[in-house]
Parts: sequence; structure tokens; C-alpha cells
Amino acid sequence: MNLREMTADFAAYMNAGTDEEIAAALADITAGQIEEKAENYCWFLRDLAGDIEKFKTEEARLAAARKAMENKQKRVKEYMLSALESAGIAKLTAGTFKVSIQANPPALDVIDASLTPAEYKVIIPQREEADTARIKEVLKNGGEVEGYQLTRGSSLRIR
Repeated sequence: MNLREMTADFAAYMNAGTDEEIAAALADITAGQIEEKAENYCWFLRDLAGDIEKFKTEEARLAAARKAMENKQKRVKEYMLSALESAGIAKLTAGTFKVSIQANPPALDVIDASLTPAEYKVIIPQREEADTARIKEVLKNGGEVEGYQLTRGSSLRIR
């Protein structure tokens, strides 16, 4: 019998108006069962709380381990890119892998945003910011915008 059923039965017996001695005995037995069941629920909830804390600790540990692996992967990839670039190798087949150095699309580096000319600014409610898409397009087409330049990096692609 679950706790809800026990408490419903207990309330029914207590409201039945039976003989006082029987009601008292029944109350003691039923109340004891309810208390025991409630205590078991409390122990179960405490165990769950402990398990939850263990999971949180393990999640944090795993997240830190994942982040360390991601950083290691990034460093090794950057090292490989640097080595291939310094050797002048743009493509190679390494066993089952095809490795190539690919030029990334131009990225806009903001040197000094305060120098952005008014014609390259867009008005956004509550703030003003540079229209970087337009600035990037002008720079791609050979124009100049004070405070901005295009840069092109490279990345390593492994298939």
C-alpha cells in the first residue's frame, strides 16, 4: 500500500466513529505505518539528493576533461597547420586522410571602432554600431575605411 492510500484509509477510519478503543488501536497501527512509510520516503529523497550531487560533481569533472581535450585538439591542429604552412605543403594524403590547407573567408578586424565614418554606421534603437557587412564589402572591393582592414586566416581540414 502506498502512502496516499494509507493516509486515505487512516482518515476514513478516524472519521468512522467506531468504538474508541478500536479507533485508538487502529490509529496507532495506521499512524505507525504512515510514519514508517514517510520515513522511508525521506530516506529515499536523501539518497536521491546525494546521487544528484554525485552527478553534478561528475558532470563538472567530465566537462573539465572535455574542455581539456578540446584545447589539446585545437593546439595539435594549429601545430599541424603551422608545420605544413612552413613546409609549403598545401595538400597531402596521409594514409586514409586527405589533409589540405584552406583559406578562410575574409574576416573584418576592427582596429578602432571610434573611427567608423557615419556612412558606415547603422542606427539601432538604443545604440549605434558599425555596419560591418557594408564595411567588409567596401574593403573586399578595394576601398578603404578608416579604422578597418581585412585579414585572411587559414584552417586545417581533415576528411
